[in-house]
Amino acid sequence: HTDTTNGVLAAAKRAGITPPPPVLDQRHRDLITQLMNAEDAQFDRTYWQQQQQSHEATLALMQGYAANGDTPQLRAAANATIPVVQM
Repeated sequence: HTDTTNGVLAAAKRAGITPPPPVLDQRHRDLITQLMNAEDAQFDRTYWQQQQQSHEATLALMQGYAANGDTPQLRAAANATIPVVQM
């Protein structure tokens, strides 16, 4: 995560873009609450399901931006991130 985040931030900087600070939206706060409230027996399953769904959404986002993004530097960063997320 650190490497891909740093890659995207560097690409944004090269493009002259200053990204806003990261903020968790309500959906992601709810996921964390769900995980925190999971019973011991359900914790691993809940975590796994959340991670799988999040990585699938991230992959779709990266693939979409790599194909149709409007900033060449960020398209390249998305393209570089795709194999990492797939792995």
